[in-house]
Amino acid sequence: EEWKKLGAKFDGILTGFVTDKAQLEIISDFIDEFKDENTLVVADPIMADNGALYDGYDMQMCDVIREFCFKADVITPNTTELAILANKGNFDVLNENWVNDYSNIEKSLNVLYKKGLSKIVVTGYKENGAISNIIFDNGEISKVTSEKVGGYFSGFNRFAFKRKISCRSLQMCR
Repeated sequence: EEWKKLGAKFDGILTGFVTDKAQLEIISDFIDEFKDENTLVVADPIMADNGALYDGYDMQMCDVIREFCFKADVITPNTTELAILANKGNFDVLNENWVNDYSNIEKSLNVLYKKGLSKIVVTGYKENGAISNIIFDNGEISKVTSEKVGGYFSGFNRFAFKRKISCRSLQMCR
């Protein structure tokens, strides 16, 4: 309420890990209140990785997050989250081989595109000792690839995305 009274305006709103539907409703209301034609909304649908849901998540919560993603200008799922978003109710996608198959990623991107999500940055695609972020902009696909160095750190690729390529890839939104 105080921000509203002060006439606050936001250039961007970034969402991340959400624990339940009530929390997501608060975030959704905030976006409804403060998003205008100059506000970029980026939703990171954090709910799974490496072909498996995070503890505390079920497919019902994934459905809620899927619907929320349509409020965003850009979504930034990892490969597992992309599969869940595009393949509602299909538990076969919850395995690491499926989510790291590039043809399945392309199919999932096109499914979401047909449903109205046109700007997607898929984080953490692993191939040949490298790790890539796949940028999908209105049907066009490109990749930003780096050598994979060291171990795996959950969430680090999201940080790398936001730090390294956000300016480059999010230019598609302006």
